[in-house]
Amino acid sequence: MFGQFLNILGIPQPPTTATGHRQQNNTEEETARRREQILSLSAFLGTAKIKRSTATRVVESVRQVSEVTIWSDRRCPELLGLIIEQQLPQALHRLLVAEPKTAESSAVSVQVLQTLSIMLDGVADAEFLYALFSNNFVNQLIAAPVDLDNEEVLPYYVAFLKALSLKLTPDTMHFFFNERMDDFPLYTTAIGLFEHPDSMVRVAVRAITLNVFRINDRDALEFILNAPQCAHFWEQIMQAIKGACDDAFRIL
Repeated sequence: MFGQFLNILGIPQPPTTATGHRQQNNTEEETARRREQILSLSAFLGTAKIKRSTATRVVESVRQVSEVTIWSDRRCPELLGLIIEQQLPQALHRLLVAEPKTAESSAVSVQVLQTLSIMLDGVADAEFLYALFSNNFVNQLIAAPVDLDNEEVLPYYVAFLKALSLKLTPDTMHFFFNERMDDFPLYTTAIGLFEHPDSMVRVAVRAITLNVFRINDRDALEFILNAPQCAHFWEQIMQAIKGACDDAFRIL
């Protein structure tokens, strides 16, 4: 009776022991199911070939990678270690570089890029992100031979680069800028699209470059200013400024 009275007043009641046990059991069952899901996805995506007969399953499996990763980050962070151990990120990279480029492989590439972007945006666990970036893996993802002439793939690739640029900090810069190899793939890839005819791509490229500039890393800034592969970008910037000034003078 007293419990019903509290319900009428809208006062929450503490869970009973039986309710607590049911919730714990449900959590354990869900964790076990997610663990099996990770193992199953790893086994399938690690060897899957992109064909007309398998494309739908591959796309759905890649989508599930983002789902189980976000769930693990929020509910059971220890499963993030299993995702890395089972090399699910490497399986995504394998699909991204798959040849030949067909309609089916393009659909898979779109889902892989979307999944990677969701993982970058949604995962808060720093150790997982560092594992994703380490051993030059992040630069391998950036350098994947994505079909940039494909209008369906390009927006997702640029969104992926932008998501990566948002993860740049003084602590993560060394994952992206390889001082020994004198290479900064995130930046050089982005500026290569500076003059792209699609305005949305150009806007994203500007956002990426600004995200790079805000990190006060001396070696990276020296590369940006002096590397031969960056020279054309600065020429484009100066031409854009000159054009804007000329337009302003004509108006005045």
